[in-house]
Amino acid sequence: MREDFSWVFSIYREYKKSRGEEPQFLSDWDVDLSKVVYPETLIDSATNLAGDNEYLHLFSEDLHSQKKVIANHLSKNQDYQLTHKEVCISLNPTNGLYLTIYSLVKLGIKRFMVVTPAYYPIIETIDDFGGNLSFFHLNDHNNFWFNLEKLNEQISEQYIEALIITDPVYSAGIPIPIEEFTGIIEICQKKSLWLIVDYSLGGLDWNNESVNHIKREKLSKLNKQEKKVVITSLTKNLFLNNLKSSVIIGESKIIERIEGLAGNVSGGFCITQLRVLDMFHQNGNFDLINKLAIDNIKSIKQNYSLLKAAILGTGWSLYPTSMGYFTMLFHKEKLLKEVNSKEFFTELLITNHIRGLPSSYFGYYQSNYFSIRVNLLKEMRSYLPRLISSININKHL
Repeated sequence: MREDFSWVFSIYREYKKSRGEEPQFLSDWDVDLSKVVYPETLIDSATNLAGDNEYLHLFSEDLHSQKKVIANHLSKNQDYQLTHKEVCISLNPTNGLYLTIYSLVKLGIKRFMVVTPAYYPIIETIDDFGGNLSFFHLNDHNNFWFNLEKLNEQISEQYIEALIITDPVYSAGIPIPIEEFTGIIEICQKKSLWLIVDYSLGGLDWNNESVNHIKREKLSKLNKQEKKVVITSLTKNLFLNNLKSSVIIGESKIIERIEGLAGNVSGGFCITQLRVLDMFHQNGNFDLINKLAIDNIKSIKQNYSLLKAAILGTGWSLYPTSMGYFTMLFHKEKLLKEVNSKEFFTELLITNHIRGLPSSYFGYYQSNYFSIRVNLLKEMRSYLPRLISSININKHL
């Protein structure tokens, strides 16, 4: 069973009740609007577009035209030949993961292995469906290296039927190297495993300064894996949390199963969601999307450099992040198992008015360093001195 993290929210509610104000949320899901450039013209165009199906139910299995646009975009821009039958649209990445796991359970898959760190609803969903859950823990001491020999052994010993990985490493923003990614696929092929890839935070590449559904070289490798489901989200990587959707890529039979469940489980779409997604993938518009993404990546990298400079000479450091908009601020000596996270974060909130989330909340194993998730698209300068001072003197370290 997953560790109880109800205290994360209870201390926040108590703070708000007593103070009547919001603390600075270091690990926030949302970004500061002042730090982000949005594709306003495309959103406005999609919002103002009228249509015959304005007030009708719109279910995933009915979205043929949108799926064809996305399949054509992937085939053209990422050198991966897809048909619309190999693409599914879900309400958001969480919903996409839920539908994928549910579909596999309905297929009779019971033994899942989750590579940690991972998005916490993955674990809870498998638990809720009564699946047999195993973990393969990555460690920050060796930069989250996949020991493929050990992974292969554990899969064999535990008779695993489905492997779930997150790329980049969840909340760390460290992409899985292509050699390790290829090795994972080869293991899945040899053992006829299902491979589920959560790539919903993998679209913003710092090095190439671009946004995409998934890197071309990885998509090419996945082409050889028949039993696969890949969850991506272009809108998530553009920070459109109230217009978010997700694209699921897989073999046509599993896509058909996912869509068959989606109508009953998820209901229909908001028309604006679909228009935005459609607009973003149309020819010519993606160049604008990419240009805006480059501006946002520059803001992310500036904040990363600012935070890195602020912790020089302290007992803290940052992961070598190169993708997405989260990083982890970790203590260079203390391990997760050596720190009482509840007491540390309670003091940080009550005394210093800063709210944070521990890495254990995201499935980091206890042998990893004690760390805090940091959103790199927040206005940091106002609270950075207070943060550095408080974490250095926190008596619970």
